[in-house]
Amino acid sequence: MDEGVVSLYKRTEDAKASMKMKVDEIKGNIASILEEIQNTLYERSKAFTTSRIALINTKEEFYSYFSEKNKDCGFALVHYNKDANIEEKLQQDLNVTVRCIPFEMGQEEGFCPFSNLPSSQRVIYARSY
Repeated sequence: MDEGVVSLYKRTEDAKASMKMKVDEIKGNIASILEEIQNTLYERSKAFTTSRIALINTKEEFYSYFSEKNKDCGFALVHYNKDANIEEKLQQDLNVTVRCIPFEMGQEEGFCPFSNLPSSQRVIYARSY
């Protein structure tokens, strides 16, 4: 502080990245530094989430994916026809529920793997913990 310099550490890197900055420069640079950190964390999270989404088309694939043997399952992108009875059965059988209805990746025509009824979209299922 005597020199008017502050050390900043970004923990978004593999190793702590440090930088020294004059106190009077912080105000002009802190917004861009925080934005860079936010973007790094967001992109890392988005890549992790995307890598954990499985495209599932059959009831057998779904049950296998969420079986007790598959402890490392993530999210399942599955056709959906809005049947509450199916949702209840999946929750009872596998402790799996609908987590979200994606805007972009889920918009396609197909068939619900549980009822074989037409479906205009996919939803993301995941296990409850």
